[in-house]
Amino acid sequence: PPNEVDSRYHGRRFTGGGQVFYVPIENALVTIDPSSFGAQCKYFISMDPSHFGNSSQSSKFGALFWMYDPFVPGVWTVFREVLMRGGVNDQAAALLAAGAAADIPIAWPHDGQKGESSGGTIANLFKQFPFLKMHHTWATFGPGKDGGYNREDGIEKLNKMMSDGLLK
Repeated sequence: PPNEVDSRYHGRRFTGGGQVFYVPIENALVTIDPSSFGAQCKYFISMDPSHFGNSSQSSKFGALFWMYDPFVPGVWTVFREVLMRGGVNDQAAALLAAGAAADIPIAWPHDGQKGESSGGTIANLFKQFPFLKMHHTWATFGPGKDGGYNREDGIEKLNKMMSDGLLK
């Protein structure tokens, strides 16, 4: 988009303003009852910890609950979300309340390796909860040109999936 050219091509700072996805969200919205998912369905959770920010200026903790039905190849469904402020205990409790079970793997970003005051990492704080099945390491988009951290590739993939009706 024209309002992002300076940032994307010239490296100038760009904060907010502007649409991330060009496919209208209405095109991806469906009404679905998670209890209707078959036994063959696979689940995972992707989360982004808030780095313990409770102020209105800090980013919120967010998690998406995903489902993939192998009988409907290529289609991914986000069926639940958690968006909140609060500490790790509150965030873990919110995941549990939303349906995170010990058998649902949880993906987390590389910044979960950031330290906290006791010398541990944010990810390790979540790994202490036995009902959360945290991946052993952070998630990457793949072997892209930025070592798996290329946001643009991920955004473009999601845009294409929404455009093709593969993300619900």
